[in-house]
Amino acid sequence: MLEELRELWRFRYLLRQFVIRELKIRYKNSVFGVFWSIMPPLISVVVYTFFFRSIVGVHTPSYSAYLLCGIIPWTFFTAACLDSCQSLLNNFSILRKVYMPREIIPLAYVISNGIHFLIGWGFYFTAFYVVARILGIHIPVLPTIVWFPVLIVLEALLVTGLSLWFAALNLFYQDVKYILQTLFNPLFFLLPVLYPASNIYYLLHRRGLDWAF
Repeated sequence: MLEELRELWRFRYLLRQFVIRELKIRYKNSVFGVFWSIMPPLISVVVYTFFFRSIVGVHTPSYSAYLLCGIIPWTFFTAACLDSCQSLLNNFSILRKVYMPREIIPLAYVISNGIHFLIGWGFYFTAFYVVARILGIHIPVLPTIVWFPVLIVLEALLVTGLSLWFAALNLFYQDVKYILQTLFNPLFFLLPVLYPASNIYYLLHRRGLDWAF
């Protein structure tokens, strides 16, 4: 493993070039550029906030802030896994011509999506801890915020590991991308992204299944 990491470090310049290429391709001929990295989560927050507050009747405090806090990491997770899944096949002609560690290709997609991930968090903290205070809206900062960098690193490691595995598996079974696309849609609603995890415990408690926790 150490030898493989040293090999990746030797090709770090090439990895950087792949990341730059991916970012340039994504925003080529785009007027708003990197602003599009936060637009889809924002639109989703507006739609889901209206739906769950007005129709479903969810009354979670600061629901929009909670929702955006869940959608940003979910978007990174799904986008990085789906992009990396096809990465080796999409760049197969390059791999045949130039020697490089194969891990560089999916890693470039993970890092490029990770940049959008960090931009999303930058917007989140700016909106809810700077703009909100200017408007007189007080959002408390809890001591548990110190765990935020740890959670970011843990998700990055999880996404990196899964992306490398999906990219390799998709070379032999191209059903993988379709399986992921199919699974991510129901998982978005089954996992506590749109609602607090405590709601799951409450539902299990009503059914007498809270012993599982």
